[in-house]
Formats: sequence, structure tokens, C-alpha cells
Amino acid sequence: SALLVCTVIAALFLEVLLELQLRWLVGLLFTGSTLALIVGLAYFLGEVHLATQSVRIPHSYLDP
Repeated sequence: SALLVCTVIAALFLEVLLELQLRWLVGLLFTGSTLALIVGLAYFLGEVHLATQSVRIPHSYLDP
């Protein structure tokens, strides 16, 4: 996602400096970065859920 955002910024600079029409590319890259961020966050949420289900703390650590 971060790499795609950097590519969006580079494309915006190229559009201004070279006077090109890259609006479709910028839109496509931004949409891709947003989708990549959503997928990455979903995988992270799944990993956190898996980690919390697999960690077992013995009761001897919890008793004062």
C-alpha cells in the first residue's frame, strides 16, 4: 500500500512536470493502494485473532 502511494505521488509529479494526462493511472494506483491497505488490515486482524486464541497463560501466573 505504501509503495503504491509513493507511486501515486511520483505519477502526480510526472503529470505536472511533463504535462501528461495521467489521471487514469493516478486513480488506478490510488484505488489499488486503498484495496491493498484494506486487505493488509484484514490479514493483520486475522493474525491478531489467531495469536490471542493460541496464547495460553497458566493460572499460576495470574494468582497473587
